[in-house]
Amino acid sequence: MIQWSSQNLTVAAAAGLAVTAMLYLVTRKRRQDTRLYELVGEVASLHIFPVKSCGVVTGDVAHCTKNGMRMFNVMDRVWADRLDALSCGDEAGAWISQYLGENGLQLLVLLPGMATRPARSALANSADKVGFPDKCPYHLATEESLNDLNSRISSPEGPISFGNFRPNIVIKGTHQPWDEDSWAYLKIGDKVKMRVLEPCDRKTYLFCRRCNLTQVDQTKRERRKDEEPLKTLRSFRMFPENNVSPMFGIFAGLDEESDIRVGDPVYAVRRYRR
Repeated sequence: MIQWSSQNLTVAAAAGLAVTAMLYLVTRKRRQDTRLYELVGEVASLHIFPVKSCGVVTGDVAHCTKNGMRMFNVMDRVWADRLDALSCGDEAGAWISQYLGENGLQLLVLLPGMATRPARSALANSADKVGFPDKCPYHLATEESLNDLNSRISSPEGPISFGNFRPNIVIKGTHQPWDEDSWAYLKIGDKVKMRVLEPCDRKTYLFCRRCNLTQVDQTKRERRKDEEPLKTLRSFRMFPENNVSPMFGIFAGLDEESDIRVGDPVYAVRRYRR
């Protein structure tokens, strides 16, 4: 029979703790993000659109959740889909019906804890959920791409603004226009990490296609007569693999929740070198 002394037990316990600590460090190292990020710009502005096609809420700070961006305790936009939601009441319904000139309309809200639906993207995982947004929780665009687009447009109706495309996160300082086409992963600030779910990319056949709403002048609240920006986008952003509509911007899903701020650095991992 083996006799264990207190000294033997102390040594055994110390060895066990050492093995446990080593396993923890190895596991932690494996879980660390080893992707090669490069600085691609910084956050220029932050926006949410609580109701589809309605006004924008802009701020300097926003909280990024798996389901979308929250600002002033308000989440992002409504889309045409079937989803359980709560009515904001008869008074709100009557107001929006009178304003739009159509009877029987209701303003609905999706509260925390209510059911969401999967994001619509081939690259989405089971954690990518949305409430009312169209396809994905986040829509990003860059100032350099918008400036390049405007340099190609010559119209008396004036330049195109981000109000036409309605992104949540606007980035500035990229290496070149359309640099976002090659991004696969993003890190904003110290904590927020995203995966690009639908880039404008001819190599992976994933597209952020633009609809006719982009032709609405957000200040005049009327459709532009020059058919911009779609007219010009069709001249150079219609990739052979997609002949439905031109591309502008990227969609993304969130991996790590936290706050982001205007001025935060933006880092990216590329799917390929441009």
